[in-house]
Amino acid sequence: MSDVAKALAAALPKIANPGKDGKSHHGRYSTLAAILDHVRPVLAEHGLAVMQPIEAEGVRTMIVHESGGVYDAGTYPLATSYPNPQAQGSAISYARRYGLMSVLGIAGTDDDGNSAVKATQAAQREPRLVSAAQMRALQASMRDMDRDARLELVRSVIGRDIESSKELTSQEAAKVLNHVKGGDDGDL
Repeated sequence: MSDVAKALAAALPKIANPGKDGKSHHGRYSTLAAILDHVRPVLAEHGLAVMQPIEAEGVRTMIVHESGGVYDAGTYPLATSYPNPQAQGSAISYARRYGLMSVLGIAGTDDDGNSAVKATQAAQREPRLVSAAQMRALQASMRDMDRDARLELVRSVIGRDIESSKELTSQEAAKVLNHVKGGDDGDL
């Protein structure tokens, strides 16, 4: 057994789950600073330290031992684009928190999977269909065209075949209305 494995085996039972000192609209959570303050003394007692370099693929979490041994826990991936540096920093902190908690076997946030379930359910929801107001606006804006011409125009704008304007999603209807009114229609 390596020095790192021996030291981790001795240290991990001494590390309890950290308190939840942070608060967001998703609930309470353990901040990176609180987690580090919580685990560093126990790790140091066993000759261990944490390293979390930021790489192109994400944040790598490693536990290093004073003997030179290293346990590489792998990389927590980061998204590829951010609207601003603050968002990127937030993503890095998030990756560091979860990478560290994972390698040390601790939990700082637990919502019983509710956030993941909500995100999955939202992704699986059917798109909202065209509203009555949108339908009226479409009919009014294309009243001089026959049915076949209207359907052909709609098909060309949304990029899929339909038999009736009732099959449109609300987003598709908005795109068609924008096109008919002479707005920027993106793909055309």
